Formats: sequence, structure tokens, C-alpha cells
Amino acid sequence: MTTPDQQAAPRFVRRTADNPSPMTLDGTNSYVLFTADDTAAVIIDPGPELEAHLQELGELVGDRELRGIVLTHHHWDHSDLLKTVDDWAPQTPVFAVDSRFARFVPALEHDDLHGDDAVLEFGPAEDDRIQLIPTPGHTLDSISVLFGSVLFSGDTVLGRGTTVIMHGDGSVEKYLDSLTRLRSMVDEGLVTEIQPAHGDAITDPGEVLDYYIAHRRDRLDEVRAALKEHEAELTGVEISPEHELTEKVGRTVYATAPQNMRETVNTIVAAQLEYVQKHG
Repeated sequence: MTTPDQQAAPRFVRRTADNPSPMTLDGTNSYVLFTADDTAAVIIDPGPELEAHLQELGELVGDRELRGIVLTHHHWDHSDLLKTVDDWAPQTPVFAVDSRFARFVPALEHDDLHGDDAVLEFGPAEDDRIQLIPTPGHTLDSISVLFGSVLFSGDTVLGRGTTVIMHGDGSVEKYLDSLTRLRSMVDEGLVTEIQPAHGDAITDPGEVLDYYIAHRRDRLDEVRAALKEHEAELTGVEISPEHELTEKVGRTVYATAPQNMRETVNTIVAAQLEYVQKHG
């Protein structure tokens, strides 16, 4: 038992990879979770293929048994270290929705992540368990991880700014559903803190999720207004980033985006148009 003059060992530690960019912010956060008896660990998002980052993760795990690796989604800055997982974690299962990364266990299915099927026990104590939460949207394979009341959100919620949803890789419809699910978990007291894959911890998750939902709906309203301005209909349109209408709406909604970002903007707008086409 911890005495008043002792501090309990942290149950998780974050390490940020040295891959800063406009998309990754300060870099990609990897997390190492520890059992209550400090004999085993789990890694969430091993990160980019950087030797220094791998060394840091190895030092954090130390002589503990690495009992699992959880991948929140397939993007390279979260998954690339798995290219060499046979070298640094030869016996460790990888839990992922994308079958390219799942290892020693079947690929996860979002529809199966409920009840006991969503829980991974990695130690003997009652709280040595994590719950996998289906949060598709940023990508179709996205999941989040609940450890106690701390949610490790991957790219579903960021430490600052908002996340990107690209046509063909993600879904605005599923993303809004995921945000609503997480907001309900906050209301139920299941989530009190969010640890994102980019940026700092979020200690006011309800406020941030409310902003995320409002921001996404405001952006969709801007897309609808742009369609009206261009007197454009989506009925029968095969939406793609290359479609002329996508370009027009993108230049209206994201008027200040630099030319070298236009291809990315069009991919984002196509995902928004897909939602508006279905839901109006």
C-alpha cells in the first residue's frame, strides 16, 4: 500500500516521436501502460520508424513483459515501427482493425467491440485491463483505448486543432457518430481525460468534444452554402477529389488554403460532400 509520503508509480507514460509536421503537430505520441504490480506493459501506437523512438520505448518497457501492442489506426506515423516488430517484440500480439497489422490474433471488428469482447486483460489486478472503443471516422479502422477513465484517442481527438477526414480513408458520418459516442461516455463519467496521439492531454473532454461536434457541423453548413452559391446539385454526382464540383466548393470553403494544399483540401471536401449527398 502507498503511504502518505510515497507516490504511486505512474500507470502510463507518453513518449513523443521526433516527427513534427503540420499534420503530426509536435510529433506522434506513443504510450506505454503498466500493470499495477509493474511487471508487464502494453504499447499504444508504436509510432514512426525512428531508431531513437524505438530505443525510448524499449527503455520504458524495460524488463517488463510486453503483453500487447494496440494500433489505433493504420497511418504510417502510428504504425511504421511495426515493420520491424519481429525484431523488437517477436512474441507480442498486435491488436488492430486493419488485417495488415494484426498479429497472433484475428483482426478486430468494430461491430464485435462490445462487452467482454472489447476488453483486454494484461495483468492480474482488476484494473489491469483496457477497453477497445470503436471510433471510426478519421480513418475507417480507428479505435480508441480506455484505461481506467483515461481515453487514448489516437487521431480521433487531438491535443490542439481538429482532425482531418479524407475521402476514401475516413467518413464524416462515422466520425460524428464516434464523437457522439465519446461525449456520452464523458456524460456517464467513464472518460475524465483524453490522451491524444498528437498534442497534450485534454482535461476538459466534454468541452473539447462539444467543440469538435460543433466545428464539424459548422463546416458542413459552409459546404451546403457553397453548393447553393454555385447552384450545384449532388443528385447523381459520383463524388471524388478530382470532380470539378469538389474543386469549386473547396476554393469557396477553404479560400485561404495555399495552392500546394489544394489536393489535400479536395480530398477533405470530397468526404464532406459525401456526407451532404447522403444527409442533405
